[in-house]
Amino acid sequence: MFVGVLAMAIGISTIPLAHGIWHLIPSMCFLGFAFGTVDSTVMGIMYQIVDVWYDGAYSLAAALLVFNFSLAYTIGTLASGSIVRFIGFKWTMWSLSIAILVSSPFCLLLSRIPEEKETLPSPDQDVPNYPPETIEDKPQPSLDETTRLIKR
Repeated sequence: MFVGVLAMAIGISTIPLAHGIWHLIPSMCFLGFAFGTVDSTVMGIMYQIVDVWYDGAYSLAAALLVFNFSLAYTIGTLASGSIVRFIGFKWTMWSLSIAILVSSPFCLLLSRIPEEKETLPSPDQDVPNYPPETIEDKPQPSLDETTRLIKR
């Protein structure tokens, strides 16, 4: 993921350097592959965090991921017009690239998620041998109790 984030920063920083469509196509392809790598890795890491810490609430994690991606595209689209008008397109791309580079070390923290200790017994340990419970082992209601419940 760290390499993908660095590739995203490189791809974004090369966009303002393009002087024609043939310069823009390779940088956009590079950026697309990097974004896909980061996106798929973030999904896997989020599901791993959910599996370890929150007992498998996958639907909540998926909903949060979709909501955050949608919110980012909404806020980014609304804010980008003002930012481009204020500092220009080149500096917008370069500042985005710098922000990605500054935040990329946090990706290393996400990759070091502490895992739960295994709760299953190892094959070397003795497992207690409990007799299986059957319906015959449980106390059965008497006939009077059954008929009294039905008559009500």
